[in-house]
Amino acid sequence: MLYDQPPQLNQIISKILKLTDKTNPESDHDDGDAITFPTNIKQLKNLAKILSSYYETNRNYVLVLFSCAYLYKQTFAIPGSVFLNLLGGAIFGTSIAFVLCSILTAIGSSFAFGLSHLVGRSIVIKYFPDKIQIFQQTIVEQKQKSKTSLFLTLISLRLFPMTPNWFLNIASPIIGVPIHQFFSSVLIGLMPYNYLTVQTGSILSDLIAVDNIMSIKTAIILVTTSLAFMAPTIKRLISMRT
Repeated sequence: MLYDQPPQLNQIISKILKLTDKTNPESDHDDGDAITFPTNIKQLKNLAKILSSYYETNRNYVLVLFSCAYLYKQTFAIPGSVFLNLLGGAIFGTSIAFVLCSILTAIGSSFAFGLSHLVGRSIVIKYFPDKIQIFQQTIVEQKQKSKTSLFLTLISLRLFPMTPNWFLNIASPIIGVPIHQFFSSVLIGLMPYNYLTVQTGSILSDLIAVDNIMSIKTAIILVTTSLAFMAPTIKRLISMRT
């Protein structure tokens, strides 16, 4: 990955979370060691329980903290966004978290797009010359067909991530993907992934509260929703091939 995660990064983020905990006037939580950035399900459950309690009395504080952490990780392509989606679902519930995470994903990816445009061109080309060439050929071909074809291709790359999202974010400005199409394709293309993960997070919240498990009905709803999001793009890709 272009932006390798420093060994001390999780500790730094954890210290920031502890500092924000101390600055929260509504906080009555005494166990400072529990406020850490989650790297496993157990830590995720603990943090979700704490922040859900904060959210009841200080919604703006939790919303700003969550948004800043999300945008930071997206901008610098730091692994762990899935934990933030799960956390968002546990804190805010499916509906709010789905909208919030979808918007933050698009904004954060656009920040990565802008950062790569400003300072990353030579680095990306140096370390990923073959991937850049293949990606550029694909984009040029779709541009020659139509703007709609390019947009659908960008969405399909997000729906079926054979190429990592972080690479698409940093490579797109280099090969001339328009920012408005980039933003929209991220927003729409990652909706199924965002929905599935925040829905799982909301179930995680229920597990903390009532110690139950995911029902078959919920699993069917998740799969059906994902397929519904993908159907138009799949249909378009099939028609293009035939």
